[in-house]
Amino acid sequence: MLLGGIVIAAIYNGLALLGISTAGTQIATALVLLAAVSVDSLVRNRGVARRSRGLVGQVGLAPIGDATERGSLQGDGRCPLRE
Repeated sequence: MLLGGIVIAAIYNGLALLGISTAGTQIATALVLLAAVSVDSLVRNRGVARRSRGLVGQVGLAPIGDATERGSLQGDGRCPLRE
């Protein structure tokens, strides 16, 4: 939160030193904030997707078809532990 305030203040000060109007400063600030929110959203969504895919491997769950190939299920789909 503090870092965001510092970035916005730096944008305002830098554009004021360049002589950009208030409207231009607000537009530039809005674009920077929009870009930051977009990047944050993409990073968070990719992290969730990677974690959800990673859980399958960590828990030891196998995609359909792999269980019979490894012999943990009988050919008819019954589990040998439930017999």
